[in-house]
Order: sequence, then structure tokens, then C-alpha cells
Amino acid sequence: MTGGDTPRSKLSGPRLLVVGDLFPPDLGAEGTAPAEIAYLTFDEVSSDALESLRPDVVLSPLVNPGFDCWDLAERLVTAGYRGKLRAVAPTVPDPALVRREFADRFPELDFDLVVLEAP
Repeated sequence: MTGGDTPRSKLSGPRLLVVGDLFPPDLGAEGTAPAEIAYLTFDEVSSDALESLRPDVVLSPLVNPGFDCWDLAERLVTAGYRGKLRAVAPTVPDPALVRREFADRFPELDFDLVVLEAP
């Protein structure tokens, strides 16, 4: 979905769901995002959306205006998602601690953190 448009139930290749302001959709000539990437706002994440999109990976900023990745993890688990969740952050003082906290609280998810710059 791109901002609440039509669900993409037939994505080709790995299905990536981007939640939040990680990067804007690369809109094509028809005004749609590339077939293998779906974009949702935090409020659009639901069991229905996840069932329709069936993402292989959910990608989100660690901290985003209005929500953080912890909030997203709770919503994903509540909606029945049991896959990969990747958070991106420019810097994190102790990435291993963040990974442990997510693993302890959300064992249903395959969580990892992508840190763009070393502390």
C-alpha cells in the first residue's frame, strides 16, 4: 500500500514493507511504488494489511516521529506477524543492548538493527 491506496497482494521477489519516514516511495509513471516494496504509515499497520502484503521483511527507523520501532514491534506481534523486523538508526551508543532488549521482549520476531555510523 502506498499511503492507503490499494493493497499489493502479488508482490514479486522479496517483499519489503517500509513503515515510517525511512525514505519516500520511488513513484513510477503510474504513481505506484515498485512492486517489491510496500509503504505504510504506522497507523496503517494491521493484521489485514500484513495478510494482504505478506512481507518477508519489515523495515523501519528505530525512532520515527509519532512512533518508535518498539511500538511497531508490539503492533506487528499483535497482528500476528512472525518474521524479520529491521530497524535503521544513524547512531546507537550500544547496539547490542538494543538487540538484546528486542530479542527478550519479542522472541516471535527476527529483529536486527542497522546502524549507519559507528558510535
